[in-house]
Amino acid sequence: MFSREFEYIGYDGKPKKDTYWFNLSEAELYEIDLSSIHGFTGEMNRLLKEERTKEIVEAFKGIILNSVGTVSADGRKFIKNDDIKEDFYRSKAYSQLFVELVSSGEKVAEFLKGAIPEEIRAKMEADEAAAPEDGKVLEMPALPKRNDAQ
Repeated sequence: MFSREFEYIGYDGKPKKDTYWFNLSEAELYEIDLSSIHGFTGEMNRLLKEERTKEIVEAFKGIILNSVGTVSADGRKFIKNDDIKEDFYRSKAYSQLFVELVSSGEKVAEFLKGAIPEEIRAKMEADEAAAPEDGKVLEMPALPKRNDAQ
């Protein structure tokens, strides 16, 4: 989980500064990975290889909007709902983030690593350091292989 401050000129012409929080739980990572026959990594690599721009854009949009939320007052929950998503989606902050992510693979990786739980991020970073560069967009090594999950 991470927070990000956005500065922009609002629709009223005045400077604005907003902070938004982003988080993807382990369960949500499973949902993303299992929602495609190829898994998230395989699906993104397939879309990139086939230059399926519309689907890539929808995937980015979905990840951004499904990760935005707020921490509950007692710190026990990360709250996500349609009002929070809609508020963020209609803001210039969303536009800034979206353009940034579609413009840079490094920024996508940075965003995803920030949004996922620390223990999964640590495992991913250890696996990245040990593995040769293979051109994959994202690996989710902390999740069991698809044929192992039953």
